[in-house]
Amino acid sequence: MKAIGEVISDLHPLSFMGYHILSTTVIYIGVIIIISQTRPSEKQTPIPSPYSIPPSFLAWLHNKATGIIQLATFRLLRKNYVTIIYSAGGVELCANQQHAGYKMTCVERILFDHFSTPKPSSQDLPITLYVADKNHWSADNRCTGLMLSPTQQTRNMLLIAVPSFLLIATLAWKTLFDNNALINASVFSWLVMFVVSGLWWLLLLLLTLNLTRLDREGISINILRKYVDKLKDALDADAGTMTDEIADYCVAIGHARRLPERYREYQQIIKSVNYPFSVQRLD
Repeated sequence: MKAIGEVISDLHPLSFMGYHILSTTVIYIGVIIIISQTRPSEKQTPIPSPYSIPPSFLAWLHNKATGIIQLATFRLLRKNYVTIIYSAGGVELCANQQHAGYKMTCVERILFDHFSTPKPSSQDLPITLYVADKNHWSADNRCTGLMLSPTQQTRNMLLIAVPSFLLIATLAWKTLFDNNALINASVFSWLVMFVVSGLWWLLLLLLTLNLTRLDREGISINILRKYVDKLKDALDADAGTMTDEIADYCVAIGHARRLPERYREYQQIIKSVNYPFSVQRLD
């Protein structure tokens, strides 16, 4: 370990920057490959039946908070809990207060209370909708068919966390505690090393986190893909006799075009919702 420290200390800041960028690139590419290649396959895990997974969970997997809010809005519309009002300013929604005591999900209740007076369907939505961005289904037994084991999820998180910490710790030590970096090189070289290496590390870390989001959430991506394909086949087979509950699945997986004609008006309303851009600003 001491020998490695001496080698790093002897490196010119720009040489260190080159090695750090190369190491960061190789490590994160390796992490992504390892995680993707060790995902469970459909040969190892049975695929859940089409309508066994809650549509709200599928909506979150598909488009996180945006998917959840779109699904909640669709449900309020199809149950007639909110009414469509056409005004000069565009489409507005207004809650039917006779349904105020009915059971609703958390997000549906937030939206129902928000539309207590006529308001635009996708503008200035309440900031309390941040709850829609969280995973609330990790302990739901209905979702276990799409879940990784706790061991696999922990391994995925460690595969990213450990090398990330080592990379940034090495850069921090070279920047803050290696006196040779300032004595034997210009301040400009030292700054270039710190800024470029740090930004490159941050960029690849964010890219890796984005590509492995579902893996870190404990979701079996290969099983999810096979399940969605199976669900689409079931939706096509049930297109002629689609119930309200089955229609929720079309919205949940982002295939609202599969909805029957009676839902077309709702489709145009919900597709304009986009979290966090539809949420009201604090300023």
